[in-house]
Amino acid sequence: MNRYFCVSTGFRKFFSKNARLGIFHAFFCFLYLSLFGVLVRADVPSGENAVVNADDVLATIRIFEEVNQRPLTLDEGFALLRGIREHVTAEEHWGLIQEISSQQKNPPVSLESLIRLFTSKRDSIRDFVCKYRLLDQRFDDNGAGASETVIAYEYGFKGSKMLIERNVLSPSNSEGVRRLSYDGEVFIDLREVASMPMQAGIMPAEDRGIFVQGNLPILTSGLFDVRSWDVPLPFDDLVFFLEGDFFGGRQPPIPATIFESIEMVNGNRCVVAATMQAKSVFLSLEHDYSIVQSNRYGTFFKVKHGQRVPAGIYLTMRETMHGLKDYGNGIWLPDEVVREFYAENGNIVRRQTVNVLLYSINNNLEDSYFTNFIPEGVIVSDTVRGMVYEWSDHPSINALIKKTAKSKRTWFLQYLSLTVGCILILLVVVVKYIKYLKQKQTA
Repeated sequence: MNRYFCVSTGFRKFFSKNARLGIFHAFFCFLYLSLFGVLVRADVPSGENAVVNADDVLATIRIFEEVNQRPLTLDEGFALLRGIREHVTAEEHWGLIQEISSQQKNPPVSLESLIRLFTSKRDSIRDFVCKYRLLDQRFDDNGAGASETVIAYEYGFKGSKMLIERNVLSPSNSEGVRRLSYDGEVFIDLREVASMPMQAGIMPAEDRGIFVQGNLPILTSGLFDVRSWDVPLPFDDLVFFLEGDFFGGRQPPIPATIFESIEMVNGNRCVVAATMQAKSVFLSLEHDYSIVQSNRYGTFFKVKHGQRVPAGIYLTMRETMHGLKDYGNGIWLPDEVVREFYAENGNIVRRQTVNVLLYSINNNLEDSYFTNFIPEGVIVSDTVRGMVYEWSDHPSINALIKKTAKSKRTWFLQYLSLTVGCILILLVVVVKYIKYLKQKQTA
């Protein structure tokens, strides 16, 4: 349709009074048809000597905007970038991305407004609990031979405190149940494996990324503040992604681009925010700009003249949210999340399906949720205090330490009494033996 519009416009101007303008316009229409029409379909010249001039591509992008009276859409931009990646340098490729981004002059919502909106949404969550089941399917590169794992999760957080429970339901329950929490100071770990006694531990807080990775429903919704937890997941924090400060201030930020076009995703009218080489998100206008889909991209390579060179961009993962429900403060969360991972050939190699069983948001979650889950009587290995003791429901850890110290003193006294008794018995035996020898010599 755009081609016919371009040709008809060119001929109409060609036969107008201003013939020179018509010729000029027709020439650029021909350039658009011959270059952009080929590039968007990724039918670039093939062979070892194929060359695409980046300046001609830049001119074509500008002609497209002039002829169609709109900038490129996300799909058109990616089609263009995929088609020419192996024919241009990294600097030229980045220049094309910047050109596509700079065309988006009148987006439906500003980048600054989206950042303020999602910051407000995220900050309104005081406490949060979610229970869900995860079906994890893995395939070979051809999309066949699925293996399945089903895991039940419980996840909660309040301020800096977090908890995650993981229970492998199938194919077997050999891994048992693990409940791990961070109470703001230390990790508390409880493991229950069939036919074995419960194991509990208290340890220094180190890598907290395990809590973030287990929170799929809110993570895929872009509402988690990864910077406050110092975890390397910038694309899972929508505010971080929009701001683009991926280098922590060491380099200029690369903010996301808000595209002018409105896209339809699963019946939702969506605004598109993207960084052309990494990720795109689709924000539903009917759901307070909540995420209904996000795509991630990677670069694939090929061997050329004995060296691995970038050959194109491909979709590596897609997350789709279904059944969004309103939980107040502009927070819409999905009943189901589907994550699909792709190979370079476009086949799905892994699919994760999340079915949410429960959400609890801002319901005054008690601090004891993060600490009081070890059953009474379980032996705890406490590497923070360098002690091993029996857990009690008593709320004071000092009482546990006193109980441990008392039991240790009792054991020490028993050991000492036993040792003294053995020494006394040995002395009696030695004395008796000496008397026996003296009596024998006298006789």
